Amino acid sequence: MVGYFLTMKTISIFKFEDYRAYLEVYRRMLCDSTQTKAQLEPWSKRLGYRSPRSIAMVIKGQRLPSATLVSRLSQDFKLNDREHRYFELLVEKARREKRGANLGDTLQQLQLLRGEESHGRLLSADQFSWIAEWYHYVLRQLIVTKWFREDLPWIQKTLRHKISAVQIRDAIERMIALGLVGRNRQGHLILTEPHIKTTQNIPSEALRQHQKQMLQRAIEAIDEQSLESRETTSVTIAIDSADFGAAVSAIRKFRDEFHVRFHKPKGGNAVFQLGLQFFEHTSKIGH
Repeated sequence: MVGYFLTMKTISIFKFEDYRAYLEVYRRMLCDSTQTKAQLEPWSKRLGYRSPRSIAMVIKGQRLPSATLVSRLSQDFKLNDREHRYFELLVEKARREKRGANLGDTLQQLQLLRGEESHGRLLSADQFSWIAEWYHYVLRQLIVTKWFREDLPWIQKTLRHKISAVQIRDAIERMIALGLVGRNRQGHLILTEPHIKTTQNIPSEALRQHQKQMLQRAIEAIDEQSLESRETTSVTIAIDSADFGAAVSAIRKFRDEFHVRFHKPKGGNAVFQLGLQFFEHTSKIGH
């Protein structure tokens, strides 16, 4: 469901790698960004707490949720056993990170529980064609920055006047229609899908155009942005064609690890694009 009355069951917990990001989605559905006591009180009372202070501190990252709170939140979100265990592990991961402990076993259990779900919602070719224009992806990430406001002139200026106000308005409407963006009860835009992806290795004119547009933005950045605000680097190597599949897997692994390490699902202050290109310069040498 998209709109003012989203429920936690419409958003899979397996798409989250941070328990605070999961709680923040629900908090945004209930409250505006001020997190006032009056707004959090009904939720806190439902969880069995007299004051909203405890839940507010957990959301802000000032306190880790206790086992009791994790259990009550799971019941409130109507999580099944597998989802509840995943939620517990997200909290355990945060606890280990705070202590500087090894995450290996916890990360392995999280991976086993989420399977392929955590990599994001898979869009069909038809769905992707709706948002193939490059700025849809950028707008989604702009929404989660800490200074975002739904003001068309402001968005247009922030995106360097690369698109029109009409394109911005239409893009938001399309993403809402697809369920990739929604609104909380105050009408503020929020992401309903933390991650999205397209089917790989299937030829698509929409996907080709999307990739060309992102490459064009990278070309423009060479002239428009200083060296201090961009990184352009490459390496030219000779490889064995039999290793191509393994090389592509390594690139995708790096991409996913980069995303996990640096992506800020809330509180980011800029939107960047990482582009990796790996292609053949030659034409079947020795054949």
